[in-house]
Amino acid sequence: MAADVRELIARIRDGDDDAFTELCSDYKSLIASSASFYAKRGAEYGALEDDFRQEASMALYRAALSYDLTQDGVTFGLYAKRCIRNALVSQLRRHGARARSVARQAERAADSAEQAVITEEMRRLYMRRIEGLLSPFEGEVLMLSMEGRRPRHIARSLNTSAKAVSNALFRARTKLREDPELR
Repeated sequence: MAADVRELIARIRDGDDDAFTELCSDYKSLIASSASFYAKRGAEYGALEDDFRQEASMALYRAALSYDLTQDGVTFGLYAKRCIRNALVSQLRRHGARARSVARQAERAADSAEQAVITEEMRRLYMRRIEGLLSPFEGEVLMLSMEGRRPRHIARSLNTSAKAVSNALFRARTKLREDPELR
């Protein structure tokens, strides 16, 4: 490995920001080409090349901090290239996962909204059908009963007998049970 790269790495580890700027300058074509390559693959997820360029620069910094200066088998350039590639692949995966998550949430929201519209429409259809089958008194008794009120409370609020309420409730349930459109 060239002495100047070793020197830059040592200076970076000592906290010299200028040394990292110089290292970035030496590896700017690797950073730019890698960022461009992965940004194109992430374009469908809304990934921006600038984000990948920034991630590549951070990966180069981490590579400078973690590179073993005592080993001879792998050059810093190859090590940095591998670190940058791994970081950008991870970022691409994060963009894809985020995009899929957003798509699933949007799909669920659309399904939920569609279901709410269908449910409301079905409720309206049932209510119209019920109104057509039942007398006004039977309909009112049924609605109050569906709210959880007991026949004697319904009778008091409608100023009638509990027996009249029970009979109206029985007639309403029988009519609804026998109607083929409400089954």
